[in-house]
Amino acid sequence: MCDIKNLHDIQDIEDIKRAYYPDKYSKEQWEIIINEFNDNKHLLTDKTELNNFKKRIQHKYKIVITNSNLIKVYNYLKLDDNILKGVITKKKGKSNSGVLVVTVLTSAHPWYYDEEGEKKIAKFSCKHDCAYCPNEPAHEGNNMVPQPRSYLFSEPAVLRANDNDFDAIKQMNARISTLVDIGHIADKLEIIVLGGTWSEYPRHYQDRFITELYYSANVYFDKEKRDMKTLEEEININETAKIHIIGLTLETRPDTITLDEIKNFRRYNCTRIQLGVQHTSNSVLKRINRGHDIECVYEAIKLLKNNCYKVDIHIMPNLPGSSYEIDCKMMDEVLYDERIQVDQYKIYPTAIVPWTKIKKWFESGEYVPYPDTELYALIKNFKIKVQKYKRLNRIIRDIPSNYISGGYSDKCVNMRQLFQNDIKKNGWKCKCIRCREVGSNMVMPENIEMNIEKYRSSDGDEYHISFDSTCEKNYLIGFLRLRINKNQENILPILKDAALIRELHVYANLNNVGNNIENSMQHKGYGKRLIEKAEEISLNEGFKKMAIISGTGVRNYYKKFGYELKDTYMIKNIEKSSCNVM
Repeated sequence: MCDIKNLHDIQDIEDIKRAYYPDKYSKEQWEIIINEFNDNKHLLTDKTELNNFKKRIQHKYKIVITNSNLIKVYNYLKLDDNILKGVITKKKGKSNSGVLVVTVLTSAHPWYYDEEGEKKIAKFSCKHDCAYCPNEPAHEGNNMVPQPRSYLFSEPAVLRANDNDFDAIKQMNARISTLVDIGHIADKLEIIVLGGTWSEYPRHYQDRFITELYYSANVYFDKEKRDMKTLEEEININETAKIHIIGLTLETRPDTITLDEIKNFRRYNCTRIQLGVQHTSNSVLKRINRGHDIECVYEAIKLLKNNCYKVDIHIMPNLPGSSYEIDCKMMDEVLYDERIQVDQYKIYPTAIVPWTKIKKWFESGEYVPYPDTELYALIKNFKIKVQKYKRLNRIIRDIPSNYISGGYSDKCVNMRQLFQNDIKKNGWKCKCIRCREVGSNMVMPENIEMNIEKYRSSDGDEYHISFDSTCEKNYLIGFLRLRINKNQENILPILKDAALIRELHVYANLNNVGNNIENSMQHKGYGKRLIEKAEEISLNEGFKKMAIISGTGVRNYYKKFGYELKDTYMIKNIEKSSCNVM
């Protein structure tokens, strides 16, 4: 058994004890775990061997070991064993997309300073009153804390936000710590901000919340935390921070999207917008008191795409005023109507929950949802038909069943898994990005090919350039979204006469930036080749300038290919250059 004194001198054993489980293990128990793990690590090549190891330790020393404990020991020993790290990492799927997603929520009634400098409390998180949308007040069950509009106290992400007082810094620290503790690399983060309608919060609160997100990432690993700087300073610091924010997603309504609002999004270096669309039928939108029509949605998507944004939308089948036939028409419009071609979908079948108008309609018999069988058929057909350049993020919302009194039954809670089983059983395939991500699967380079799909969207041409495996499962290695927009109206000045790279993503296990791990698809040049192809297409389309909407933490990646930061976008003259690394 190795001597504890010979371990890497990164911290005293008392430090690891205090930092992780101050009351769970004694110093002597930590020494046992570290020594046993160090002596047996070469045997831990799969889950079976890992479980056998944990059982032996439990039997021999009467110590229960979790994977989280072993991750801490792995980091303590400064080990560099990709196979071992994979065996002890929990929930590996959370980083198989190449990034870690961290979701935070805004407060229902935050404090802010108004234009006169007076401190106030916001009266609402969304000024609208859609019939399906819960507005949970303060009550004993939520510790007398009102919840942000549309969200319920016991939803997992909402519970975490409540545990951390809806404080941006606390939420970030807690979520990053959890992911690190189960073995993930906190290097590249996609931040998703939920809660109410972002664009209707006071500007001071918006600025403070986003500044705190960047600050949290920038100082997470610092033992001594410095004071928070300005929004602009924290964003610039993140370019070289240990934790890179490579994407920032904000959730808002289509009727808030204006060029001025997009300018504000750019101040935060927001890179993706989630829009609550809900339905394509104006009669349904009117019935649920949505407050806008479908034409507003078309304009919002066009404005966002023309300014280089990635766009996600929420769709809600089985709403009051709709029917199975109307929803089938909606799903086809979402798939094929060029005015509503977006990048990602969340399909949220209508759930009848407390603190909504539709609950009263349901109880009175005014609203009768169609049955689960039709709902299942509707979404299954959508999943089978969805194009390969789109991502179906969610099929059902993660609402605890105790809230749901109608809309769909308990049998539908795991609908995505039911679809997967059904598709596999019948030999069907889902072509969406989420189902084809290569993740931890290995593909030989000779079995990877570039493919290009062109389609119309919002009066522009979209090119989906991808690297796919040639095997039967058609794994997706990486892709790029290129927009050719020859209509120059309603765009930010920096984007004039520019082709637009709206997204670049290489899928694989998450690697530290600059860390060329052998069995990962990241950092193998696929991103560079996708950019080269996009530049080639843009030149052929008559464009001499390229703009990229880039997350703060990956700006330096694009700089290697000749791009410069100008007015929050990465810009390059592509007329007489290539993206060879300088």
